[in-house]
Amino acid sequence: MKPEARKIPPRSSRKSARIQRPNPVIGVNALVLENWSSFHSYALLAALTLIGLLPFLGKAFGADDTLFVWAAQHIVKHPLDPYGFQVVWYTTEMPMWEVTKNPPLGCYYSALIGSVAGWSERTLHLAFLLPALTVILGTYYLAQRFTRAPLVAAVAALLTPGFLLSSTNVMCDTTMLAIWVLAIIFWLEGFEPVNPVWLTASGLLIGICALTKYFGAALIPLLLAYSLTRKRRWGNWLWYLFIPILILAGYQYWTHALYGRGLLWDAFQYAHVREAHEASRVANTMTGLAFVGGCAATEHWTRLSVQLAFYVLGGISILGLAVTDWWKRKDADSLLLALWVLGTFVFVAFLNWTINARSVLPLIPAVGILLARRIDTLRVSSKAWLLVKLAVPLAVSGALSVWIASADAETVNSARLEAASIPQQIQNRPGRVIFQGHWGFQYYMEALGFTPLDVATYQPRAEDLMVIPMNNANTLEISSSYITSRRMVEFEMHRAVTPMRRELGAGFYSSTWGPLPFAIGYVPPERYMQLRLAPPANADRQSGP
Repeated sequence: MKPEARKIPPRSSRKSARIQRPNPVIGVNALVLENWSSFHSYALLAALTLIGLLPFLGKAFGADDTLFVWAAQHIVKHPLDPYGFQVVWYTTEMPMWEVTKNPPLGCYYSALIGSVAGWSERTLHLAFLLPALTVILGTYYLAQRFTRAPLVAAVAALLTPGFLLSSTNVMCDTTMLAIWVLAIIFWLEGFEPVNPVWLTASGLLIGICALTKYFGAALIPLLLAYSLTRKRRWGNWLWYLFIPILILAGYQYWTHALYGRGLLWDAFQYAHVREAHEASRVANTMTGLAFVGGCAATEHWTRLSVQLAFYVLGGISILGLAVTDWWKRKDADSLLLALWVLGTFVFVAFLNWTINARSVLPLIPAVGILLARRIDTLRVSSKAWLLVKLAVPLAVSGALSVWIASADAETVNSARLEAASIPQQIQNRPGRVIFQGHWGFQYYMEALGFTPLDVATYQPRAEDLMVIPMNNANTLEISSSYITSRRMVEFEMHRAVTPMRRELGAGFYSSTWGPLPFAIGYVPPERYMQLRLAPPANADRQSGP
């Protein structure tokens, strides 16, 4: 028998069939990954990260940058004694190991760079581009395990105020997060099937992460929960989680031998006497949600109460995103992401010594991945519409992040300008220069040879000049009987947003300044009071001003 010939419809019929077929729905994968290789994605992400951070290479040191740079400079001379020197950071001289509550590995990184290339702001900021790039490129690599849109996850992490502003500093936060992401990547790569080399590397990275910032130790229970959920039983993989535990035990022993107190346990105790514990748990929860929402999401604002409401809603939506992702999937991957976000939130809101954006930073890559997983489920009939749904929020978030980072740079740069103006003002005039305030202002004043106020030892002399930044920490009021003249220097702020301003409720670096990670509106000038002092005739020689 001859096989039946296949009937081919007329050309016009085929054309008609194509026209009548409905348009297929378009998933995010078709738009984001179509014609894109991993190389192109890595190149794009690296370019975006550099575009966002290179303008801040000349930013002055601010906040706790000063402590990290001082420790790094000391490490160059005393590499096995990172915190063995004295500082006036509060109101009197104290040992550095008692002031700082961060481990020293981030300082060792700065010491390596500074000893080779110098201590300028540009040099150190340039060196800290490497951790920032590692976070974003690592988030992309990691996200490929969880979502069909890893590029969206990495871009979403990059274009957040929490990441961008933190990455313009030279503290340990972005460096810790870079090692955190790498530790998770190595663990997941070596977990199934078990690869001893990869798991050993992950265990070492967890230990290094914890010695960069203590929160890195949270990787131990996080990866333990993930692994148990994945395997449903104990296995040889468990022994690799003892590597960071041994590293931390060694650090505790070493620092106890150096300073008479183990700094790991000391930091743990310090976190439990936080000022925020004076507030109710409801207030801590609201502030924690506001910081999560403000640092990891995009909103709109007017007054403080409205801003707080939007930030809190943003924080709730992020926590809800983590919970619903786990609820729908109930697998090891969704549990890892949920615990990553929720665990960080609990630490920020209830366990850390203060609520701040730097502590929110670790959850940002996980939020980016969760957003991409949510976008995976979107189906639209138009690529243009899907592009708008993705591009507009990311563009707004990126513009907001650069705006806030620029405002922070403008604020800390004013401290450098004020310090630089003092030598010209004191030419041919008697008296010492004493200053109050800390953060970056202290770094620049001490670099010029000026003396921080130590309330335990300072006795005013005739013609002493005391400089006091009005928007700063640990400043004290001077009795009017000691003041012979005063002058206020002002630096106008032009960004209409601020990350640190007590009167506006903005406390990016500490919620003791306010419940918002940043505030939008009119920002008063940065003011520096210059006082000429002299002891009054009836002053008690044993008491200061």
